[in-house]
Amino acid sequence: MSDPAWALALTLAGLAASTSNGAVGIGGGLLVMPLLALWFPPQQVVAYTVPMFFVSTLVTGWRYRRDIHWRTFFSLTPGVLAGIVVGAHFLSTAPSVIIRAIMGGIALLFGTQEVIRLITHRTLAAPPVWVSVPLTLAAGVASALTNIGGTVVSLAMIGQNMGPRLFVGTLTAVMISMSALKLGLFSAGGLLTWHGAVLAIPSIPASIVGSRMGRWLNGRLSPDVFRWMLLAIIVASALLLVLRH
Repeated sequence: MSDPAWALALTLAGLAASTSNGAVGIGGGLLVMPLLALWFPPQQVVAYTVPMFFVSTLVTGWRYRRDIHWRTFFSLTPGVLAGIVVGAHFLSTAPSVIIRAIMGGIALLFGTQEVIRLITHRTLAAPPVWVSVPLTLAAGVASALTNIGGTVVSLAMIGQNMGPRLFVGTLTAVMISMSALKLGLFSAGGLLTWHGAVLAIPSIPASIVGSRMGRWLNGRLSPDVFRWMLLAIIVASALLLVLRH
């Protein structure tokens, strides 16, 4: 793909991800990663979007910098970072078709789960305590392979009985550490070059604009309608990705 196509796609991805997150709290990687991987090499999609997600989480992290449950942060981080190291190695060696299938499968799993939750009006139950370690490892692997690891981390945090601000602040702190490690590993492994980082630059201000747009849209549209539209896109693009050969 040409450089202008990459730059445009990454810019639109940053705008869409941050807008959906700001408006209804879902979307982000689940929305844009399968869509990008339908058209671009998945290894490059993962690597080139890391700078965008890193800056986006830094902006959010600054707002919630006083709302971090450090005990939870330090309990989650070792497993997550270990999983990222494993996932980054796999990303650099696995065939593109496998990465697409994994990305589509994760997006389809969580998109379908959100659909069921909305239909049944049930909240997610906290997983057993013993599941937290494998969940953090899985979150790290998923993050390195798909940039959707934050969704898995949030599952490991459900049983922590934190308020909304503390939950978001702690999750954001974990995601900042995830993105920072991926930037280093992907750069060292050659997946993210200076050329790729330059292509991602327009997505950074687009993410900031999208975050503001999302907060503006919140309360000015029907959250349920917007959420269903996002889920339809997520599930459809994930299905196409899984079925693609």
